[in-house]
Amino acid sequence: MTTLPTATGRLRYDPTAPSVAQKPGWAILECDMGWYHLYKYWLRSNLPREWRMVVDADRAYAGVDNRKFKIEPKLALVGRVDPPAWGPHISIIRGERLPDSRAWRRYDGTVVRFSYNPELRYNDNHFWLDVQCNQLLDLREELGLRREPRVQLHLTMAVWALPVPRYVDGDRKVM
Repeated sequence: MTTLPTATGRLRYDPTAPSVAQKPGWAILECDMGWYHLYKYWLRSNLPREWRMVVDADRAYAGVDNRKFKIEPKLALVGRVDPPAWGPHISIIRGERLPDSRAWRRYDGTVVRFSYNPELRYNDNHFWLDVQCNQLLDLREELGLRREPRVQLHLTMAVWALPVPRYVDGDRKVM
């Protein structure tokens, strides 16, 4: 049996971030930004991007009216990998109703060790690593929740700012 590598994170309840509204009833394990930086170069170098008419890279996603800037759009290769709004994290409780809330915030700031599979997984918008952590599952049980969450524990490391292009549209030039 192979032993998985381990890492640590810090428990946070009702997390906040500048780019998203507070999500009460959420608990995450906040992990170091090094996770994002570790995979960022590989993701940016190897994932598909698409050609779009843009004003500049900063306005490519904003839907800005080009006439206000008097700048001619140009063809550019667009695709950006960003850190998640809360930074790399493991979602433990996702706004679920708590049958027993007495332990809510009891472990805020506690450092927790978890095991992870280094094989990167992804869907249309997110990149993650599968994780295992009995301590986080115990926390769910202590709050009266099912031990296993609806979405398996995983370390969300990055988001693809532009959904991963599908190879069905004849007008797209995908790299």
